[in-house]
Amino acid sequence: MLIILVLPLLTFQNKNIDNLENRALSPKPLLIKESGINYSYGKEFESWFNDHIGGRSELLKIHLKLDTMLLGKAQNDKAIEGENGWLFYRAEKSQELFQNKLHFTDEEKKTILTNLENRNNWFKAKNIKFFLLIPPEKYSIYGDSFPQSIYRQNTISRTEDLLNFLNSNKSSLPIIFPVQNLISAKSSGKLVYLKNDTHWTNLGAYLAYSELMKHIKKEFPDIYILDESKMTYNEYVDTGGDLQQMLGIPGEKYADVKYCDPQPFNGFHFKYLLNNKGERKNIITENKHRKYKIIMLRDSFTTALLPYISESAGKVFYLWDFNINNHQDLILKEKPDVVILEVVERYLDNLLTEPTITQKEKQNAL
Repeated sequence: MLIILVLPLLTFQNKNIDNLENRALSPKPLLIKESGINYSYGKEFESWFNDHIGGRSELLKIHLKLDTMLLGKAQNDKAIEGENGWLFYRAEKSQELFQNKLHFTDEEKKTILTNLENRNNWFKAKNIKFFLLIPPEKYSIYGDSFPQSIYRQNTISRTEDLLNFLNSNKSSLPIIFPVQNLISAKSSGKLVYLKNDTHWTNLGAYLAYSELMKHIKKEFPDIYILDESKMTYNEYVDTGGDLQQMLGIPGEKYADVKYCDPQPFNGFHFKYLLNNKGERKNIITENKHRKYKIIMLRDSFTTALLPYISESAGKVFYLWDFNINNHQDLILKEKPDVVILEVVERYLDNLLTEPTITQKEKQNAL
């Protein structure tokens, strides 16, 4: 009997991705690398061993079931089940951010203000309009469905505190944080975030797009906007949400949840010039019926925004990155009309990075 129990643990799984935890598994380390001896070999081997030991996925599923039985809610260090089947992300300090326990220091807020102003001025000098889009976290809209045992410890969130500081210091940068639009839609009974996923629904993305385009239209009055009166609203379901997979919850639990999918009456007309599906790389779209060129730095929240923005612009570059400095050559080459930096709330720390300035301009400034 002991041999039967131990034998699976002596085998190793040959896979790179763990769908249950929605992450890449640790690769098998090398003792000798091209650069020489790998002094982190012991630690890396332990990570690889723990990730690939036989029966690991089954043990994780058992662990999740025990949590559900003992605590009444499915949870692990990455996700947690809230009220009425709503799931929430808790990794990357997301739970602490929900509780409003984390805020930027005064010095950090000053740094962010300086960086944003410098970036905005850099773009202005090149006749480029710069916008910052902050998608709200799921808990910012559905915080009332977060587990009742976890409380907010402050009335003001890190994002609200930062925006209050930027506004009080008269930041010149247009910042779009569509939290009120989404809360209003939620109050009318609309689902603007997926119950089983971190992200907003297609309707939530469309509402954020509409708010973003209002700001862009102030600078470009003739830019095309997908008006809600010319949209059709179809239903769709999602049974493969990232949070659901992290918690090992069967997709059937969410098969009856209907979401709204806004689409133009006459369909979308943009085409993909470059599309690395499944990879966090560049996507380029083109719409010959539209004007204006946009470069958008983004995270995963742009995925649902992409069809709407691509339908409004002649050409859009989507870059999965927050660091504008990495793409200065592209910006200078393409000369876009608009640059959008999209950063979901939990990643606002990235605004602490240095402002954009090319090496050539840096030398000229000396």
